[in-house]
Amino acid sequence: MKNKLLSFTTLGFLLTVFIFLAVAPAWADDLDQKIKAIEQKLTRLRGEQMELKKDAVAAAAALPTFTYRPGRGATIEAADKAFSVNFFYQVMYFFYNATDGNDRRGSTVMDLHLRRNYPQFEFCLNNCFYDWGIRFDLATGLQVTEQLQWFDIHFEQMNPWFPTFTIADRTSHVPFPFVARSLLNSAQTELASDMLIDSQADNTAAGGRKAIALYWADRPIPGNLLPGDFTFDVEFKSGGGINRNVVADSNRKQFQGTFGLKPFVRSKNPWLEKIKWGIGLQADSVDSRSAAQGRRLQIMTQERGTLRVTLLDANTIGDGTHHRLETGTEWGYGPYLLRAEGGVSRFASGKVGTASDGFKGVSGGYWRIGHELFIWSPKGLLTGSASTPHSLQFGWAFERSQADCGSSAAGCAASSPATAGFTDFHRNRLINRDLALWYFITPAIRTGIWWWWYDSANTPRATQVQIGCTNNANVGLGKAGGKDCSWHTVNLGLEATF
Repeated sequence: MKNKLLSFTTLGFLLTVFIFLAVAPAWADDLDQKIKAIEQKLTRLRGEQMELKKDAVAAAAALPTFTYRPGRGATIEAADKAFSVNFFYQVMYFFYNATDGNDRRGSTVMDLHLRRNYPQFEFCLNNCFYDWGIRFDLATGLQVTEQLQWFDIHFEQMNPWFPTFTIADRTSHVPFPFVARSLLNSAQTELASDMLIDSQADNTAAGGRKAIALYWADRPIPGNLLPGDFTFDVEFKSGGGINRNVVADSNRKQFQGTFGLKPFVRSKNPWLEKIKWGIGLQADSVDSRSAAQGRRLQIMTQERGTLRVTLLDANTIGDGTHHRLETGTEWGYGPYLLRAEGGVSRFASGKVGTASDGFKGVSGGYWRIGHELFIWSPKGLLTGSASTPHSLQFGWAFERSQADCGSSAAGCAASSPATAGFTDFHRNRLINRDLALWYFITPAIRTGIWWWWYDSANTPRATQVQIGCTNNANVGLGKAGGKDCSWHTVNLGLEATF
């Protein structure tokens, strides 16, 4: 019985082996086919995945890019640079504080002044070959009158020796006279020329006020004579003293030229690379028939609002030629920068007689020597820069302006009311000593404090009361005009550019 059971078991096993051996080749072939099919499918999927990845990369590359640079704003730019849009905003809050004087006449404390409030939009086409911009000056007192536009054609993209062409209400492409304090970088908050206001000239340190201009900015010096750049700007303007958003009413136009050098900016020599020099000239002819020309030269302090004091006012200057020449130079090493600036305004007026004939031979000038030193940053003592967060900057400067209202039946002692001191003198000079300390929170945001110490050689009567030089509130009975006066303001500021 056992032998018979064993035989059946052996027979079944042999039958199973036989069937397996008969079927195995077919099963193996079928498995190979399935493996090959799977491999082909994987290969196809990999190819499709690569195509999808390429399409995704191409689609991403075709999308506009969004960039933000502190102090330069936010930019949306097409992938092929066919167009771009830049959004820029600058704001400055100043607290002016008169340490003495009469608040009823404007010498107040904690006087909040919106010194800058600039939203700006700039549009570019064809890799910025065409450039159009608009800026709104919404600072205190300017909310309605100041809308600034410009249109540029960048011919330098065709040839590096071709100029940029611009038509503008006002631009800041080329500073006048090329060397001036820089917003959000300099320890000096205001322009040196702000103490000698010439209504016939452009006191904004910016070319392009109602102008057609050609300029070559930061081009290599020809022939590699020096390892640096030059800048040249020439402008034709609607007329001297024709402000933005004002229609000219005279055929007497104005011409402006600016030339600047940074002769060693490419040298990589730390003792030379910050050297900078510039000169600018504005020339025109005064037209006494014009209601749009200012025809005015003033000595003023540098505050804005009610604290700003006018110390000489040669208004309604007579006919004749006018020119304003300004120049400046800079030198720096490491955390230190020295800047020297100066300028003159001259009116060769041809009329004199009664007061209505205007002033003849009006002239004035100014100069300033300023120092800036970064005294600390997280990197250590005597380190830092405007682009380094938490840098501390100290600045000090000395400035002098003077003017003479020439020959006239009237004096030019600015005063209010005009009967109190208007004819007290024909010339004046103003000195300002400037100390400042600025803390850079980020490369585009800083806060600071600065002290202005003024001295006027010939102070009008009403101004003496305003600045605290005399306590007599009745200017008609007060001390005579022409008194030497000193006064101070201590001011706070917050500046930001986005």
